[in-house]
Parts: sequence; structure tokens; C-alpha cells
Amino acid sequence: MRQELSQPTVSVADPAGRWTFTMEAARATAAGLHGPYEMERVTGVHKETGRPDVLLSADKARVDEISRRVALQGSVHITSAAWQLQADRVDYNLDSGEVVATGRTKWTLTESPAAPEQSRQSP
Repeated sequence: MRQELSQPTVSVADPAGRWTFTMEAARATAAGLHGPYEMERVTGVHKETGRPDVLLSADKARVDEISRRVALQGSVHITSAAWQLQADRVDYNLDSGEVVATGRTKWTLTESPAAPEQSRQSP
């Protein structure tokens, strides 16, 4: 049975201390003490030692604290210092930083602040 969270913020940390992930939502439920969490209208940040922060937003998210994976759906936006991604759906592995986007996607790459933007879209 799912329970509504009175504080719709979920934080997941790497046991080795390499990264932290925090996501806030307008509404969130949990299946258990460590999730998985179902969240609506979300924003989040993935902080990793020695790397720029990755900012995320989406209509919906499923955060699994145990497997350290996040599934984002609907108007997904992910931004780092070097790139931006807009997609219908994204699966995000917090341990490896691997991002898999499906559906309509648009990547915008920025090599450096002085470099022109490059965009790539898929149908």
C-alpha cells in the first residue's frame, strides 16, 4: 500500500560519498521506507564530486532509492554545464550518470562558454 509523503522531498546518497541526488515534488507517495517513490511535478539536482551539478525537471518521476535509478516522464528537462536534454522519457542511473532518453528528444551540446551550441533532435 502506497503512503502519501507529507514532505515531498527525496534524497539519495552514494554509500561511497561520491554523489547526492535530491528531488522535490508537488506530490509524492512511497511504497515503503526506501521507496520506490512516485512523484509529480518534480525538480531535482544530482551533485557529484568534481563535476558540475545536473538539474532535472519533469511532470512525473519514479525514484528507486535501493537501485539508485530515476525514471522521468513528461516534459523532461535535464541540464548540466556541457549539455541540455529535453525528452518525453528519461531513465537515469545515479551511480554511473548514464542517461537513456526515449521518445522525442533534443540534445543541445555546449563545448565551452565561447563555443556555439549544437543541437540534435530525434523524432
